[in-house]
Amino acid sequence: MSSHAQRILTGLVLILALGYFVFWATSLELALGVLLLSGMGLWEFFSLFWPGWEQIGLKAAGIVLAVPVVMHGFLGVSVLGPLLLCLWLVNTFFILQYARGRNPDWQTLQIVSLGLVYIPLALQFLVGLAAVELLLVLLAASATDIFAFYSGSWWGKRRMLPAVSPKKTWTGACGGLAGCLAVSLALGLGFGSAAWPVWIGLGVTLNLAAQLGDFFVSALKRVRDVKDSGRLLPGHGGLLDRFDSVLLVVPAYMLFQTAWPLF
Repeated sequence: MSSHAQRILTGLVLILALGYFVFWATSLELALGVLLLSGMGLWEFFSLFWPGWEQIGLKAAGIVLAVPVVMHGFLGVSVLGPLLLCLWLVNTFFILQYARGRNPDWQTLQIVSLGLVYIPLALQFLVGLAAVELLLVLLAASATDIFAFYSGSWWGKRRMLPAVSPKKTWTGACGGLAGCLAVSLALGLGFGSAAWPVWIGLGVTLNLAAQLGDFFVSALKRVRDVKDSGRLLPGHGGLLDRFDSVLLVVPAYMLFQTAWPLF
């Protein structure tokens, strides 16, 4: 099977899985799904810095610390409490390592804290969204990726940031913007309560977030000298390769909807 065929087949499987969580899953099932996605995403993120079984203890600790960040609503606490607790658990480990005569790298340890902010803190917002909002953020990210990929492949010539991502073009970026605007306007005008200019503003905002999230992972992989974040998804690479845009689209949506009532 060609790489492109694998990409399409994997995409269809992901659509079916995400469709279940959007339309039929309970709040607990959605939270557990987000937790699973966060754990696998954290493993890939940590593995960019610590390949294989290197620093397995820190990897495992980071994944375990994601549990209260994602499940805070079921624990009856604010997400800031678990997040600050996670940060200080990492800092306490630094203190204990230094007290034992070792020379721990504080900046390296903060990769755990950064991973918790980057992945589970962003994804935990999904648990509180209505079905139409879940559909909006997921389709906005997907439409940006898909339209950018095909329009860039077919017509793209001028590169955007070749040092970061050599294949991304301005034509692809415009195609991604068109796809994201189409999703925002279709769902917004069909199910929302805001005026059409607001949905255009939301589409532009989510598109910029999606493309920035994609560029971030591309730059990170360049710095770490790896082609893909993982091998879990045939034709796509790893979870971060597929969901990198979602990780910024979700908080961008949450920020936008605090300024304008959408649904």
